[in-house]
Amino acid sequence: MSVKLAVQGKTLAILEREAATLKAPPTIVARAIIDTVIREGITQKVLAGVELDLYVNRTRGQRQGKHMFQGKLRTMTWISQQTGVPVPVIYSRMNRGWSLERAATTPKMPKGFPNGRARS
Repeated sequence: MSVKLAVQGKTLAILEREAATLKAPPTIVARAIIDTVIREGITQKVLAGVELDLYVNRTRGQRQGKHMFQGKLRTMTWISQQTGVPVPVIYSRMNRGWSLERAATTPKMPKGFPNGRARS
């Protein structure tokens, strides 16, 4: 079996930085990570809390399509309209590692509250 992966954005930047530190190509580092996780039998531990549904049918640069939200496939526009959180805010939060559920259901902070903290 052969598996092709597309790593992009923040994940790619981290992978490239780690590869540079190790003085190895990013593809070799990625293969070593995957091999080690599988060989050591820690796949479930590593993936604990990861929403795998977010990776289904995901292609490079694709943000359209449906996402699993509260047990049903929904478009991001629908999710945004239902929760009142703008689509760019949801994606920004997800790019920082938030789950879709958390990103879409946490209210947007009003201006004057940087990083979610009130000014003193």
